[in-house]
Amino acid sequence: MQGVSDGYLNDFDLTVTFTTDKEPNSDIGLLDLILNTVKETGNNKVLIYHSRSVTPTENSTDVVNFVNNCKDIIENKWKELECGGKIHIEGIIGGTNNISDTLNEFDNCDYPFLLSSCQTIE
Repeated sequence: MQGVSDGYLNDFDLTVTFTTDKEPNSDIGLLDLILNTVKETGNNKVLIYHSRSVTPTENSTDVVNFVNNCKDIIENKWKELECGGKIHIEGIIGGTNNISDTLNEFDNCDYPFLLSSCQTIE
């Protein structure tokens, strides 16, 4: 806290959502949890970490499939929550071109931006 008070560090919030419901294990269920958290907290920069970049498994999501599955429905779900305005989801993996451009957009946006990754952000 001293570093924040002295202006050397930025303050941040960390939100963790736990559930025992089976539905959130689907991409759509996870997206619902994430969007509700964005709405409740007002945080507009969301990092989503996956255990895999491309290959799905029975018990985990992967970046590429999660983003592809959610891109088409994210705006409708955002409207259902009556939030209005722009919302964006993007995924980056090791082979993603222009990662620095995506990170710059993420850093400088003033709308909810969901950035999905699998340990490729350093």
